Amino acid sequence: MGFEPTVPCSTPVFENGVRNLQLGKADEWHLSAQVAHHPFHIHVNPFEIIEHPWMVDDEMPRDEKGRRRTIWKDTIIVPDRQGTVKIRSRYERYIGMFVLHCHILDHEDQGMMQLVKIVGPGAHSHGSIEKTDAAESTDSDLGKNNRISDAIPAPKGKPSVVFFVKGSACHYCMSQLTKMAGALSGQDVGVSVVTASSVKDLQEFPRVPFRLIADPNGKLFKKFGAMQDGEAQHATLVMNDRGKELFRDVGDEPVMDAAAILRSIRPRSTPTRLSPVN
Repeated sequence: MGFEPTVPCSTPVFENGVRNLQLGKADEWHLSAQVAHHPFHIHVNPFEIIEHPWMVDDEMPRDEKGRRRTIWKDTIIVPDRQGTVKIRSRYERYIGMFVLHCHILDHEDQGMMQLVKIVGPGAHSHGSIEKTDAAESTDSDLGKNNRISDAIPAPKGKPSVVFFVKGSACHYCMSQLTKMAGALSGQDVGVSVVTASSVKDLQEFPRVPFRLIADPNGKLFKKFGAMQDGEAQHATLVMNDRGKELFRDVGDEPVMDAAAILRSIRPRSTPTRLSPVN
């Protein structure tokens, strides 16, 4: 990976100028520079330094057993024509867009920047959305397109789960959906996702077997008690096959415990972490 200020970010070296990465995967990047030293910086994901021309292995920090300590950074100098910097990073939580760039402002302004996009399991680099009526929307496999609806469907003889999320820019929300897609698939549970963002933002969501509903005006957030002090919250609601609420969690962070959700669905389960609807 050459890192040059003369290459604008719009140059289609990668698909549509975007470096596409997969959630849960790890990559090793080789950075080099041909014109001056450049402080390489990447948002969201720190990286492990594997090799650097200015680092001598004997001088690397080590633990009490003599093993080399891992060095994690989000910025590193790429020296001018002095060899290759090797770094490794794993993409574990965030799904969405961010950038890598030179930390010298003038170089960044010249185009020494690139978009990075992390997508969820089964997703392509550019997600597609198929518009359907709510009555026609059905749970789909991860390999199919996301589906959007206009409303949360009524229970149809089976339990249902509703996730209230803030949008693709919230990596906590996207991590929750990715995890729940694996946990709830095949459980005979109707799942809907209500986002405080727009319909257009749904294009950035990972592919999940859930109905997606855009609620930028917050009507559904207010109706289901997922709004506090005028601000949309992370919320998870579980209802039985008659629409009776079994589980509720509203707060600053989304529920990541799929086992707790499944326990609440089982007959004679005791509602957990309940809080009143405002």
